[in-house]
Order: sequence, then structure tokens, then C-alpha cells
Amino acid sequence: MSKIANFLKLFLFMLFVLVLEYCCQWTIFVLVTKYGLVLPDLSPLPGTFDYWVFYQSSVVTKTLFLFLYAFIEELIFRVIPLAPVLFFDKSRKFWPIMAVVSSFLFGWAHGSLGNVFVQGIGGLILCVVFAAIYNFEHQKDEDGGDWLLAKATMVTTAIHALYNLICVSL
Repeated sequence: MSKIANFLKLFLFMLFVLVLEYCCQWTIFVLVTKYGLVLPDLSPLPGTFDYWVFYQSSVVTKTLFLFLYAFIEELIFRVIPLAPVLFFDKSRKFWPIMAVVSSFLFGWAHGSLGNVFVQGIGGLILCVVFAAIYNFEHQKDEDGGDWLLAKATMVTTAIHALYNLICVSL
């Protein structure tokens, strides 16, 4: 396949995952709030750096910080827990366990138990995407460099950042 076709295929895959993540998270959010599991107000407090980023800075600054935050979260909740497991566990039995644990922590880091169900599902979807792109084989290119890790990180970061951008824009 040509590079343009590969890029288009990856772009459509990212778009599909973004829509899937958005639909899953909002459906779970509606169910969680319907049954009384109240989510806390996580709006940034006035005078904090986050408040400045989201309420007093330019659109460009907001976008850059959303991508930076997404990248940091992807490193903490996807790359650090999943890459070693995918690399060393040749049986592929343990990565789903690590994905669930990582997703639970990802949701919890966003607030309360209710966030585990909302952001945790999004985190689980990103874990599956990360593992799928990592290709379960830890392949190396002809130069010996492992570009699958970088590619998986870039794709999940882009999906995560675009999702954050959509949520902040609404």
C-alpha cells in the first residue's frame, strides 16, 4: 500500500476510535448520573495554572496544553504500564489485566469512583488501541529501531487530545 493509503487508513481508524470513545463515555456518563453516582465538579479553581490555561489563555495555548496533558497521561497510563508487558509477555496473557488496572487508575486520577466508569472506559479503549498498534509482536524496522512504540504513543495521544479538545469546546 502507498504511504497516502496507509495514512488515510490510520486517520480513519483514529476517527473511528474517537467517535467510539466519545459515544461510550457519554453513554456511561448518562447512566452513572441517572443512577445517582454524582461526579464532582472538576472545574479549575481561580488563581491556579489550569484556570489560566482554560479560561484566560488563547485558543492556541489551550490546544497546546491539551496535547501536552494528553501526552503526559499517555506516558503514565499507557506507555509505562503496557509497553514492558507487551514486550516481555510473549504469551499475551497479562496485558489485558494491566490494561484494566491502568484504566481504573486513569479514571480514578480524573476524580472519583464515577470517573472510573466514565474516563476509565475511555482509557481502556486507548489501551486496546495502543496494544493493537504495538501489534502484539514488538516488531523492529530495518534499522533496528522500535517505531511501533512511538507510533502507538502518537496515535493514542492524538485521539486523547482531540477528545479533550472536543470536551473543552462543548
